[in-house]
Amino acid sequence: MIIGLVDTGIWPESPSFSDHGMNPLPAARWKGECGFSNRSLCNNKLVGAQVFDKAGNVFNISTTKGKVISPRDNNPEGHGTKTSSIAAGNFVDGASYHGYAPGTARGVAPKAHDSDFIAAIDRAVGDGVDVLSISMGMDQPPLYEDPIALSTFAAAVEKNVFVALAAGNNGPSHQTLSNGIPWVLTVAAGTIDRQFQAVVELGNGVSVIGSSLYRGRQLSSVIQAPIIFLGDCLNIAEIRNKSKGKIVVCQEEEKKNFTEHKRFDNVLFSGAAGSLFIINRTITDREFAPTYEHPYPGVFIALEDGEIIKRYLNSSNAEPKTASLRFDNFYV
Repeated sequence: MIIGLVDTGIWPESPSFSDHGMNPLPAARWKGECGFSNRSLCNNKLVGAQVFDKAGNVFNISTTKGKVISPRDNNPEGHGTKTSSIAAGNFVDGASYHGYAPGTARGVAPKAHDSDFIAAIDRAVGDGVDVLSISMGMDQPPLYEDPIALSTFAAAVEKNVFVALAAGNNGPSHQTLSNGIPWVLTVAAGTIDRQFQAVVELGNGVSVIGSSLYRGRQLSSVIQAPIIFLGDCLNIAEIRNKSKGKIVVCQEEEKKNFTEHKRFDNVLFSGAAGSLFIINRTITDREFAPTYEHPYPGVFIALEDGEIIKRYLNSSNAEPKTASLRFDNFYV
Protein backbone atom coordinates (compact mmCIF):
# COMPACT_ATOMS: atom_id res chain seq x y z
CA MET A 1 0.00 0.00 0.00
CA ILE A 2 1.16 3.52 -0.83
CA ILE A 3 -0.29 6.44 1.15
CA GLY A 4 -0.21 9.99 -0.19
CA LEU A 5 -0.27 12.91 2.28
CA VAL A 6 -1.18 16.47 1.36
CA ASP A 7 0.14 18.74 4.09
CA THR A 8 2.89 21.17 5.17
CA GLY A 9 5.79 18.86 4.39
CA ILE A 10 7.68 16.09 6.14
CA TRP A 11 10.77 15.72 8.34
CA PRO A 12 12.48 12.71 6.75
CA GLU A 13 14.92 12.09 9.62
CA SER A 14 12.05 11.27 12.00
CA PRO A 15 12.32 7.64 13.17
CA SER A 16 8.67 7.22 12.13
CA PHE A 17 9.89 7.28 8.52
CA SER A 18 12.63 4.68 8.89
CA ASP A 19 12.28 1.83 6.42
CA HIS A 20 13.44 -0.77 8.94
CA GLY A 21 11.45 -3.94 8.34
CA MET A 22 9.71 -2.50 5.28
CA ASN A 23 8.87 -4.47 2.16
CA PRO A 24 10.48 -3.26 -1.06
CA LEU A 25 8.79 -0.42 -2.91
CA PRO A 26 6.21 -1.63 -5.49
CA ALA A 27 8.28 -0.06 -8.25
CA ALA A 28 6.18 -1.39 -11.10
CA ARG A 29 3.32 0.98 -10.26
CA TRP A 30 5.09 3.82 -8.45
CA LYS A 31 5.81 6.85 -10.63
CA GLY A 32 6.70 9.43 -7.98
CA GLU A 33 9.95 11.29 -7.37
CA CYS A 34 12.07 12.26 -4.39
CA GLY A 35 12.04 16.06 -4.26
CA PHE A 36 14.78 16.46 -1.63
CA SER A 37 18.16 17.72 -2.82
CA ASN A 38 19.61 14.72 -1.01
CA ARG A 39 17.84 11.82 -2.69
CA SER A 40 18.97 9.42 0.03
CA LEU A 41 16.38 10.99 2.36
CA CYS A 42 13.78 8.89 0.55
CA ASN A 43 13.70 5.16 1.25
CA ASN A 44 11.31 2.21 1.25
CA LYS A 45 9.08 4.02 3.77
CA LEU A 46 9.24 7.61 2.51
CA VAL A 47 9.08 6.79 -1.18
CA GLY A 48 8.60 10.27 -2.61
CA ALA A 49 8.03 13.94 -1.82
CA GLN A 50 7.15 16.93 -3.97
CA VAL A 51 6.52 20.65 -3.49
CA PHE A 52 3.41 22.33 -4.93
CA ASP A 53 3.38 25.94 -3.78
CA LYS A 54 2.62 28.28 -6.68
CA ALA A 55 -0.84 29.23 -5.39
CA GLY A 56 0.56 29.80 -1.91
CA ASN A 57 3.08 32.27 -3.25
CA VAL A 58 0.44 34.08 -5.31
CA PHE A 59 -1.83 34.55 -2.28
CA ASN A 60 1.06 35.14 0.15
CA ILE A 61 0.28 32.04 2.21
CA SER A 62 3.28 30.05 1.10
CA THR A 63 4.57 27.33 3.43
CA THR A 64 8.00 27.54 1.80
CA LYS A 65 8.48 31.31 1.90
CA GLY A 66 11.82 32.25 3.43
CA LYS A 67 13.29 28.75 3.24
CA VAL A 68 14.87 26.53 0.63
CA ILE A 69 12.17 25.17 -1.66
CA SER A 70 11.90 21.63 -0.43
CA PRO A 71 9.29 19.11 0.71
CA ARG A 72 10.82 19.36 4.19
CA ASP A 73 8.44 20.41 6.96
CA ASN A 74 9.08 23.68 8.81
CA ASN A 75 10.28 21.81 11.93
CA PRO A 76 10.53 18.23 13.24
CA GLU A 77 7.14 18.62 14.97
CA GLY A 78 5.30 20.23 12.05
CA HIS A 79 1.73 19.47 11.06
CA GLY A 80 2.63 17.44 7.98
CA THR A 81 5.19 15.37 9.86
CA LYS A 82 2.62 14.67 12.58
CA THR A 83 -0.19 13.64 10.23
CA SER A 84 2.16 11.53 8.12
CA SER A 85 3.34 9.59 11.17
CA ILE A 86 -0.26 9.13 12.33
CA ALA A 87 -1.24 7.63 8.98
CA ALA A 88 1.83 5.54 8.18
CA GLY A 89 4.54 5.97 10.82
CA ASN A 90 6.81 2.98 11.35
CA PHE A 91 7.24 1.39 14.79
CA VAL A 92 9.31 3.57 17.13
CA ASP A 93 10.40 1.97 20.40
CA GLY A 94 11.00 4.00 23.54
CA ALA A 95 8.67 6.84 22.59
CA SER A 96 7.15 9.08 25.28
CA TYR A 97 6.03 12.61 25.96
CA HIS A 98 8.61 13.95 28.42
CA GLY A 99 8.36 10.62 30.23
CA TYR A 100 4.56 10.34 30.00
CA ALA A 101 2.95 7.39 28.18
CA PRO A 102 6.15 5.44 27.46
CA GLY A 103 5.88 2.71 24.86
CA THR A 104 6.06 2.03 21.15
CA ALA A 105 4.65 4.63 18.78
CA ARG A 106 3.19 3.60 15.43
CA GLY A 107 0.89 4.87 12.72
CA VAL A 108 -2.37 3.36 11.53
CA ALA A 109 -0.57 1.52 8.71
CA PRO A 110 3.06 1.18 9.81
CA LYS A 111 4.01 -1.03 6.87
CA ALA A 112 2.57 1.30 4.24
CA HIS A 113 4.84 3.25 1.95
CA ASP A 114 4.45 6.96 2.85
CA SER A 115 4.54 9.63 0.11
CA ASP A 116 4.16 13.20 1.47
CA PHE A 117 2.75 15.69 -1.04
CA ILE A 118 2.20 19.32 -0.18
CA ALA A 119 -0.58 20.39 -2.50
CA ALA A 120 -1.00 17.93 -5.36
CA ILE A 121 -3.77 15.36 -5.16
CA ASP A 122 -3.76 14.85 -8.90
CA ARG A 123 -0.02 14.25 -8.93
CA ALA A 124 -0.33 11.79 -6.06
CA VAL A 125 -2.97 9.81 -7.92
CA GLY A 126 -0.93 9.90 -11.09
CA ASP A 127 2.12 8.67 -9.20
CA GLY A 128 0.21 5.60 -8.07
CA VAL A 129 -0.91 6.03 -4.45
CA ASP A 130 -3.55 3.67 -3.06
CA VAL A 131 -4.70 5.94 -0.23
CA LEU A 132 -4.89 9.71 0.21
CA SER A 133 -4.83 10.99 3.80
CA ILE A 134 -5.51 14.72 4.11
CA SER A 135 -5.71 16.63 7.41
CA MET A 136 -6.80 19.89 5.81
CA GLY A 137 -10.21 21.39 5.17
CA MET A 138 -12.25 24.40 4.11
CA ASP A 139 -14.83 26.33 6.13
CA GLN A 140 -17.83 24.59 4.61
CA PRO A 141 -17.97 26.06 1.10
CA PRO A 142 -20.45 24.50 -1.35
CA LEU A 143 -19.06 21.29 -2.82
CA TYR A 144 -18.85 22.85 -6.28
CA GLU A 145 -16.54 25.58 -4.87
CA ASP A 146 -14.46 23.31 -2.60
CA PRO A 147 -11.13 22.41 -4.28
CA ILE A 148 -10.65 19.48 -1.93
CA ALA A 149 -14.08 18.09 -2.81
CA LEU A 150 -13.49 18.51 -6.55
CA SER A 151 -10.02 16.98 -6.59
CA THR A 152 -10.93 14.07 -4.31
CA PHE A 153 -13.96 13.29 -6.48
CA ALA A 154 -11.61 12.59 -9.36
CA ALA A 155 -9.35 10.52 -7.11
CA ALA A 156 -12.05 8.56 -5.33
CA VAL A 157 -14.64 8.03 -8.04
CA GLU A 158 -12.64 8.01 -11.27
CA LYS A 159 -9.37 6.45 -10.07
CA ASN A 160 -10.66 4.28 -7.21
CA VAL A 161 -8.25 5.79 -4.65
CA PHE A 162 -9.36 5.56 -1.02
CA VAL A 163 -9.55 9.10 0.40
CA ALA A 164 -9.60 9.90 4.13
CA LEU A 165 -10.14 13.51 5.22
CA ALA A 166 -10.02 15.09 8.66
CA ALA A 167 -13.29 16.14 10.27
CA GLY A 168 -11.55 19.11 11.86
CA ASN A 169 -10.65 20.12 15.40
CA ASN A 170 -13.93 21.78 16.39
CA GLY A 171 -17.10 20.29 17.80
CA PRO A 172 -18.96 18.41 18.98
CA SER A 173 -21.46 21.25 18.51
CA HIS A 174 -23.52 21.62 15.32
CA GLN A 175 -22.06 22.89 12.06
CA THR A 176 -18.42 22.35 13.06
CA LEU A 177 -17.64 19.54 10.61
CA SER A 178 -14.94 19.99 8.01
CA ASN A 179 -14.93 17.87 4.86
CA GLY A 180 -18.47 16.51 4.96
CA ILE A 181 -17.96 15.16 1.43
CA PRO A 182 -20.02 12.08 0.48
CA TRP A 183 -17.38 10.32 -1.63
CA VAL A 184 -14.64 10.27 1.02
CA LEU A 185 -14.25 8.88 4.52
CA THR A 186 -14.40 11.77 7.00
CA VAL A 187 -12.39 10.80 10.08
CA ALA A 188 -13.14 12.22 13.52
CA ALA A 189 -10.43 13.40 15.88
CA GLY A 190 -8.76 10.72 17.95
CA THR A 191 -7.68 10.57 21.55
CA ILE A 192 -5.60 8.30 23.76
CA ASP A 193 -6.62 5.71 26.32
CA ARG A 194 -4.61 7.27 29.14
CA GLN A 195 -5.21 9.99 31.68
CA PHE A 196 -2.32 11.86 33.27
CA GLN A 197 -3.25 12.78 36.77
CA ALA A 198 -1.86 14.92 39.54
CA VAL A 199 -2.95 15.01 43.16
CA VAL A 200 -3.67 18.27 44.97
CA GLU A 201 -3.57 17.76 48.75
CA LEU A 202 -5.01 20.66 50.71
CA GLY A 203 -3.81 21.69 54.15
CA ASN A 204 -6.94 20.24 55.77
CA GLY A 205 -6.08 16.77 54.47
CA VAL A 206 -8.61 16.72 51.63
CA SER A 207 -7.25 15.66 48.23
CA VAL A 208 -8.57 16.24 44.72
CA ILE A 209 -7.30 14.82 41.44
CA GLY A 210 -6.63 16.87 38.32
CA SER A 211 -4.88 16.53 34.97
CA SER A 212 -1.30 17.58 34.25
CA LEU A 213 1.57 17.21 31.83
CA TYR A 214 4.16 18.84 34.07
CA ARG A 215 7.53 17.96 32.55
CA GLY A 216 9.30 17.83 35.92
CA ARG A 217 7.06 15.13 37.34
CA GLN A 218 10.06 12.96 38.17
CA LEU A 219 10.58 15.38 41.07
CA SER A 220 7.48 13.61 42.43
CA SER A 221 6.01 16.51 44.40
CA VAL A 222 6.23 20.18 45.22
CA ILE A 223 7.11 21.17 48.75
CA GLN A 224 4.00 22.29 50.60
CA ALA A 225 3.34 25.94 49.83
CA PRO A 226 0.76 28.63 50.62
CA ILE A 227 -2.20 28.64 48.24
CA ILE A 228 -4.02 31.72 46.97
CA PHE A 229 -7.01 32.38 44.67
CA LEU A 230 -6.45 35.12 42.09
CA GLY A 231 -9.63 34.97 40.02
CA ASP A 232 -9.12 34.74 36.27
CA CYS A 233 -5.35 35.40 36.57
CA LEU A 234 -5.44 38.08 33.90
CA ASN A 235 -4.29 40.92 36.16
CA ILE A 236 -0.54 40.72 35.61
CA ALA A 237 0.35 43.26 38.30
CA GLU A 238 -1.69 41.44 40.93
CA ILE A 239 -0.18 38.09 40.02
CA ARG A 240 3.38 39.37 40.24
CA ASN A 241 2.73 41.08 43.56
CA LYS A 242 0.94 38.20 45.30
CA SER A 243 2.02 34.85 43.83
CA LYS A 244 5.76 34.49 44.45
CA GLY A 245 6.43 31.20 46.22
CA LYS A 246 2.72 30.31 46.34
CA ILE A 247 0.39 27.92 44.56
CA VAL A 248 -1.91 30.14 42.49
CA VAL A 249 -5.53 29.13 41.80
CA CYS A 250 -7.10 30.55 38.61
CA GLN A 251 -10.64 30.19 37.31
CA GLU A 252 -11.77 31.28 33.89
CA GLU A 253 -14.73 33.65 33.87
CA GLU A 254 -17.75 32.57 31.88
CA LYS A 255 -18.45 34.48 28.66
CA LYS A 256 -14.87 35.70 28.44
CA ASN A 257 -12.90 34.64 25.40
CA PHE A 258 -9.38 34.45 26.87
CA THR A 259 -7.17 31.47 26.15
CA GLU A 260 -5.58 29.32 28.82
CA HIS A 261 -2.21 30.15 27.27
CA LYS A 262 -2.62 33.74 28.46
CA ARG A 263 -3.14 32.57 32.05
CA PHE A 264 -0.25 30.17 31.63
CA ASP A 265 2.13 32.94 30.68
CA ASN A 266 0.93 35.24 33.44
CA VAL A 267 1.61 32.63 36.12
CA LEU A 268 4.74 31.25 34.47
CA PHE A 269 6.68 34.50 34.84
CA SER A 270 5.35 35.41 38.29
CA GLY A 271 7.61 33.24 40.47
CA ALA A 272 4.69 31.10 41.65
CA ALA A 273 5.46 27.69 43.15
CA GLY A 274 2.66 26.13 41.13
CA SER A 275 -0.77 26.70 39.63
CA LEU A 276 -4.26 25.22 39.60
CA PHE A 277 -6.55 26.06 36.66
CA ILE A 278 -10.24 25.49 37.36
CA ILE A 279 -12.25 24.89 34.20
CA ASN A 280 -15.91 25.90 34.11
CA ARG A 281 -17.43 22.53 33.35
CA THR A 282 -17.85 19.13 34.91
CA ILE A 283 -15.55 16.36 33.67
CA THR A 284 -17.19 12.93 33.46
CA ASP A 285 -15.43 9.58 33.69
CA ARG A 286 -15.41 9.37 29.89
CA GLU A 287 -13.84 12.77 29.34
CA PHE A 288 -10.38 14.17 29.85
CA ALA A 289 -9.73 17.57 31.34
CA PRO A 290 -7.93 19.83 28.86
CA THR A 291 -4.23 19.48 29.47
CA TYR A 292 -1.30 21.50 28.17
CA GLU A 293 2.38 20.90 28.66
CA HIS A 294 3.42 22.61 31.88
CA PRO A 295 6.97 23.97 32.13
CA TYR A 296 6.19 24.60 35.80
CA PRO A 297 4.03 22.64 38.33
CA GLY A 298 0.47 23.10 37.13
CA VAL A 299 -2.79 21.15 37.25
CA PHE A 300 -6.17 21.44 35.51
CA ILE A 301 -9.09 20.98 37.91
CA ALA A 302 -12.70 20.12 37.02
CA LEU A 303 -15.40 22.52 38.20
CA GLU A 304 -16.72 20.40 41.08
CA ASP A 305 -13.23 19.80 42.47
CA GLY A 306 -12.45 23.49 42.06
CA GLU A 307 -15.37 24.27 44.36
CA ILE A 308 -13.80 22.05 47.03
CA ILE A 309 -10.57 24.03 46.77
CA LYS A 310 -12.41 27.37 46.90
CA ARG A 311 -14.42 26.32 49.96
CA TYR A 312 -11.17 25.46 51.72
CA LEU A 313 -9.69 28.83 50.81
CA ASN A 314 -12.82 30.63 52.05
CA SER A 315 -13.10 28.66 55.31
CA SER A 316 -12.91 30.70 58.50
CA ASN A 317 -10.31 28.68 60.41
CA ALA A 318 -7.22 30.65 61.34
CA GLU A 319 -4.66 28.17 60.00
CA PRO A 320 -2.64 29.30 56.98
CA LYS A 321 -4.05 27.89 53.74
CA THR A 322 -1.55 25.52 52.14
CA ALA A 323 -1.45 22.77 49.51
CA SER A 324 0.98 20.33 47.95
CA LEU A 325 1.07 18.92 44.43
CA ARG A 326 2.09 15.41 43.40
CA PHE A 327 2.72 14.46 39.77
CA ASP A 328 3.68 10.78 39.92
CA ASN A 329 0.13 9.43 39.98
CA PHE A 330 -0.65 8.96 36.29
CA TYR A 331 -2.25 5.72 35.18
CA VAL A 332 -3.09 3.75 32.07
